[in-house]
Amino acid sequence: MATENKIFIVEKHLSNIESAGKAFRYWGDVIAMYNFCKCPELDRLFKRDTDTYIYAEDGDTRITVDRYNNPLREADISKVIKAVKKIIKHEDYWRLKPLLSLLKSVEKHAEEPVSIGVLHYCS
Repeated sequence: MATENKIFIVEKHLSNIESAGKAFRYWGDVIAMYNFCKCPELDRLFKRDTDTYIYAEDGDTRITVDRYNNPLREADISKVIKAVKKIIKHEDYWRLKPLLSLLKSVEKHAEEPVSIGVLHYCS
């Protein structure tokens, strides 16, 4: 079974809740979800556990872990943009170019002091 990967681009809002014994400082209002299937180079970019949770489509279920019960991971949007550009130079995976455009657009148009998070989820 192959692991499918998703990126959630979120606007972070202070929340300070606890879920399953872990403190979460932010609630992530999902701006966009991008399914990039499998790209190991991009998977490795997301190294730190996030302090942000998101809600499932039902609007009530908090998501703090992925399908495999691993914590959601986060990376800075500028680092994700830089990594995607680098991967595109060496790999011809069509899903990366639209992802790059989306990330660049969000970074460019986010109003200060909006805090943007990029979360990684395995499904």
